[in-house]
Amino acid sequence: MQERVYVNIYCKIHTDNFSDEMVEKMATGSEIYEFLMKDADQCYDDKGEIIPGDSNIWYLGCNEKCGCLVYENNISSWGLGESSFKRVRLFVDIMHRDGLFTREQYHNLIKKIREGRRINDMYAIDDYLISKREGKPWYEIRSGFRDIIKRIIPKTLGALGRKCFQAYHQ
Repeated sequence: MQERVYVNIYCKIHTDNFSDEMVEKMATGSEIYEFLMKDADQCYDDKGEIIPGDSNIWYLGCNEKCGCLVYENNISSWGLGESSFKRVRLFVDIMHRDGLFTREQYHNLIKKIREGRRINDMYAIDDYLISKREGKPWYEIRSGFRDIIKRIIPKTLGALGRKCFQAYHQ
């Protein structure tokens, strides 16, 4: 029987559409692995059909809002525009070091992280999956969206302040 460990794996995407399946849970390494690799079902084609293949792990590495990765006493959280695959890789590495993943599971997670880095923008995942499905090469790497979000935050807070609203940002 596999050991259960405390995890809290979450990020805010869209209007809070990310799964809460691993929020404040006791889970085995296999359950964590399955969750990270599992489709988030957030991508749709022009016909409104779900495009399969958008792994949860990708949204943890390239969302524009906030999130957290907690494994026992290892805590990593981020705010607007601060997600990164480096953070996700460290999370996976620590759990692997502690024996939660098999060698095969670990290698599959690392491959999925590398693939996510190529996309690097949660709003490009659908385009990437369509290109992959159609056998077309993927060239677009959007790297500036986090910087755009970081520039928008102070402007938005300033505009709200001028309208007599009080806004809090972490």
